[in-house]
Amino acid sequence: MRGRPPLTAEQRFARNLAAARKALGMRQYDVIMRMRTCGHQWPQGTVSKIERGHRDVSEAEAESLAEIVGVPVHLLRTEARHRVAHFARTPTGRGRIGTIAARRRMEAMR
Repeated sequence: MRGRPPLTAEQRFARNLAAARKALGMRQYDVIMRMRTCGHQWPQGTVSKIERGHRDVSEAEAESLAEIVGVPVHLLRTEARHRVAHFARTPTGRGRIGTIAARRRMEAMR
């Protein structure tokens, strides 16, 4: 079979993150600010680097990003872009913005 080699999980994650973010109408800056509320001290440009495939994400970062865009990590790594964008827009997947920070605040109060 000729053509392009299949995407790696990291490449698919990068493409799907961008698709989900755009489907929700979020800017890269919005994602960075929400990641900072989750405890990830990301500098400006980090989301761009990830989406272009120039930076890998840790498992903790992947989980936070998935929660922000409302798409399970395994779908970000495996599904086609259009399916991820559709999932992000559904009531089930709607970006759970702020829930990570809220959960951490609750845990800190215990």
